[in-house]
Amino acid sequence: MIKSDQIDLFITGNPKKLGVDMCNAVLKYKPQVKYIILAGDKFDRSAILLQQSIGSILAPRIKNKDIEILYRSYIEDWSGENAAFELNQYLSLSGEKPDVILAAYDGIADHSIKVLEKFGYDDVLITGQDAELRAVKNILRGKQLMTIYHPSKILAEKTARLAFDMAKGEMPDKSKVSYVDNGLALVPTISINGIPSH
Repeated sequence: MIKSDQIDLFITGNPKKLGVDMCNAVLKYKPQVKYIILAGDKFDRSAILLQQSIGSILAPRIKNKDIEILYRSYIEDWSGENAAFELNQYLSLSGEKPDVILAAYDGIADHSIKVLEKFGYDDVLITGQDAELRAVKNILRGKQLMTIYHPSKILAEKTARLAFDMAKGEMPDKSKVSYVDNGLALVPTISINGIPSH
């Protein structure tokens, strides 16, 4: 988000719902397992919010020892190459095989799949987001469990409609607005849910 106190409205994806969708997808198949979490860039607000959402869902299961977090890392620049390096290092040094990799982005998932193939691990559940072509192919190959599609047409149409209304002096319905602190102001925010795709 832009660091300004002059923002009238921020329209974004919903990182809280993203975390719920990712966790629900893997918990359906493997509720008692070992996880690796490969998050987005630690300087990206959406990456932090996504991890907070994932953490809130997994916390009670970690407390009950149903889930063990083997390794957790923010991945600089959301880079698949950086994720592959970290995953390779972890697997090589620890010798532990994860059951689930919560990858925050399809590029991270794709590179993780290549590392897992090198180790002969072909039954690890992997998440992603953005519904990139490589993710769709990986899902069809049975290499990736799910991705999350961000409906750009819906987002664009909603943004245009809201901008038009605001230009006429009509502000969004307060019941649909939350407020996000960008460091300078509480910015009115509307979140658009992504669509889980398996």
